[in-house]
Amino acid sequence: MPDEIRILLAIPVYDHPGTLRAVVAGALAVHDQVLVIDDGSSEAAAGLIAGLAATVVRHPENLGKGEAIRTAARWAAERGFTHLVTMDADGQHDPAQFPAFRSRMEASPEAVIIGVRDFGSPTVPRASRFGRAFGNFWVRVQTGLAVGDIQSGYRAYPVRALT
Repeated sequence: MPDEIRILLAIPVYDHPGTLRAVVAGALAVHDQVLVIDDGSSEAAAGLIAGLAATVVRHPENLGKGEAIRTAARWAAERGFTHLVTMDADGQHDPAQFPAFRSRMEASPEAVIIGVRDFGSPTVPRASRFGRAFGNFWVRVQTGLAVGDIQSGYRAYPVRALT
């Protein structure tokens, strides 16, 4: 593992025209290497974020979030990035938390780091609360690891773990 980590912040998007620009602008405010993976959105992401210093890669059709993340990982590996941080395009992740990811990646460069969303709001649907608790429970049963939010899209990965 190289001494210096190189991080790409990747935002997979499928049809989030109302939030994408603010999410990308927020990401660029905390990190200068941002890739948007447009997973076949009906309104192309490049037009929605015109003028922002992010790179866009577009899938001609929707291939799913997993494939969008794989595209980002390949893109990152080809350009020498060591780590990939993913952030959802719907605005539920706070870009200001990026420095916390960075410090954890520097401390544990081989770890996969999963952010935890704030489910304390009364507006979070009951089904979402149940889904997170259910998923977290089964991850703990299967691995012995306690995970705070297994469904969070705010994650950090060593690129080589994904390629």
